[in-house]
Amino acid sequence: MKILPIDKFFAEMELSEDEKKRREDLANELLILFLLFFSEIEAEKVIQGDLSNVDTDYYKDMIFRQYCDKVEVYIVLVAALLGRRTLSDELKEDIRKRVSDIVDTTLKFDDEYYTSKDRATLLCENETNYVGNKSGYDIAKYQGYRHKQWLTMKDEKVRLTHAMVDSQVIGINEYHKVGQAEMLFPMDMSRNAYEHPEETVNCRCVEVYLR
Repeated sequence: MKILPIDKFFAEMELSEDEKKRREDLANELLILFLLFFSEIEAEKVIQGDLSNVDTDYYKDMIFRQYCDKVEVYIVLVAALLGRRTLSDELKEDIRKRVSDIVDTTLKFDDEYYTSKDRATLLCENETNYVGNKSGYDIAKYQGYRHKQWLTMKDEKVRLTHAMVDSQVIGINEYHKVGQAEMLFPMDMSRNAYEHPEETVNCRCVEVYLR
């Protein structure tokens, strides 16, 4: 899998220039967070010889808190629009689950890729797109949009299963059926997409909301 630099990854997407910049900023913040985590894990390997005694809960809590802090900066306008001062409980729970998966996977595999900059870049781009797409969906529902449309990049990188739902218009509360996954919007994990990472990893699709 080819990993695109953060600026090029978001530059390709069908987003406003302001949103591209906001996502790029968040991704760079998350990149630093993941690289620091990876460096600590590598240090643990040197000091302890293996990862059998690593305090998994410590890393999950630490990354969760810092992840939420960075996302709060990103969604400040969203939170204000929705009458919130902090992240919703739903988004926090989603982030906690995603962080738990990242930590568990990092500790499970003794391979240099799992603590590499390539993986950190892939993670921060995907996590940022999840947060951005989730925020867009929440805003659209709040503003009374009733329909939505899945749009791909329409290039040679687009997965066949994503091309099959390109331009599909459905009700805002309905799920797109993308391969074996069901998603409210690209990167959505609220139903069964966790079981089908082939439909979410490195996805550049966007959702457009319609009255």
